[in-house]
Amino acid sequence: MSRHILTIALLISAALSSWADVMNHDKMFRAYIAGDMDTWGVEIKRATALPLSVEEKLEVLNYLYGYVPTIVEIKEKRGEAKYYIDLMKDYIEEVEEAGLAPALCMVYRVSMLSAQISLNSLSMMTLGPQCLSLTNKALKLEPDNPLTLGLKGNTLFYAPGMFGGNKREALDFYLKSLDAFRHEANPLYKWNEAGMLFCIAEAYEKVVSPEKAAGYCREILKAYPDFTMVKNFLSNLEQ
Repeated sequence: MSRHILTIALLISAALSSWADVMNHDKMFRAYIAGDMDTWGVEIKRATALPLSVEEKLEVLNYLYGYVPTIVEIKEKRGEAKYYIDLMKDYIEEVEEAGLAPALCMVYRVSMLSAQISLNSLSMMTLGPQCLSLTNKALKLEPDNPLTLGLKGNTLFYAPGMFGGNKREALDFYLKSLDAFRHEANPLYKWNEAGMLFCIAEAYEKVVSPEKAAGYCREILKAYPDFTMVKNFLSNLEQ
């Protein structure tokens, strides 16, 4: 009897370990801080080769959301970017069909469409309005979600003024997003929170002053001394 119980316990343990290893959040976070997106590429390739559940695909989508924008402008990686854009589309549709996380699906779809625009600037006329519409719908659906707030901030920060861009308003959304992240316990979003710190530093430079941005960078580096993007940004500010 005890042998059967032990066997069942081992099987359950193996199943839980397999699920937990879909993405190693701590490893991905440390790689993000170090600016090591090659590790992200390796881990995403490994994970997407597995037979994933819909919930696990939603998890992987958050890392594709961070990874694809870093490779889409690199000529040698455009083939990889196209592959993952198509995979994002498939994953998003599966998650939507399952009725899970509709606001997050909109956030990830905007990222996917933006990557398509990067590959083909002529698609801006058709895909750009879709991105704006999805951004507003996601925020309306979940106004306290750190990712919907951050997406709205990005839209305002990068859009030209004639198309509704407003960097000061973007900073407000970034700060709201950071506050929302502070109430988010899921380790999946730890890298997103760190990325938001960097967005705020960039916004401070444009909206307040380079000195304010530099001071904020120094505060970030107290928490994350190896944060490569922030160190490089601070170095440029101090020149």
